Amino acid sequence: MSVSNWRNPRPKKFYKKALKMFGKPNFVANVPRGMAFWKTKGNSLFDEHLIKDEEISHCVPAPHHDYFYSSIRCFVPPNKRLDVLSISGSINYDGLTKLLTARCASIEANIATLYLGMCVANGVKSIKEVKKEGLYGKYIRGEMESHVELKKQMMKMKKKNNKKYAKQIKAPFDPLAFPKC
Repeated sequence: MSVSNWRNPRPKKFYKKALKMFGKPNFVANVPRGMAFWKTKGNSLFDEHLIKDEEISHCVPAPHHDYFYSSIRCFVPPNKRLDVLSISGSINYDGLTKLLTARCASIEANIATLYLGMCVANGVKSIKEVKKEGLYGKYIRGEMESHVELKKQMMKMKKKNNKKYAKQIKAPFDPLAFPKC
């Protein structure tokens, strides 16, 4: 599946790497501003990956462009949402699907971003600790632990979170917006 009609060179180049990492995507839109989508199967850490033909420029922890999204099913309690979102402008949470998503330029950066998001959501680290110690940049750069080790820890956190919040994950509403259906 080709992405020859994409306009932006960075996601176009990254698509080739993604094919090696994830195999054939479930969907490709080979049009300007298109995308490629992978839905994972089984007991995977990630629930989905997406590359968009976009280059979102920003400067933290260093100047770069984002276009690659990775998502993990993880319940973020309402009282932790703002803290999780304060980690980076590249992290998002969908209260209905319970997907925590990082948008960066590599799988390693997505792993680091999601790791910190899960740590804050699960009370392993506080946002004050993350900010005071500059952990976002350190984890992105791989200075704290290897990204392979982070993935192992994330899988443990995901299982623990999904067990603890099984009822909330299955709920057809977002408790931040509505107390019940």
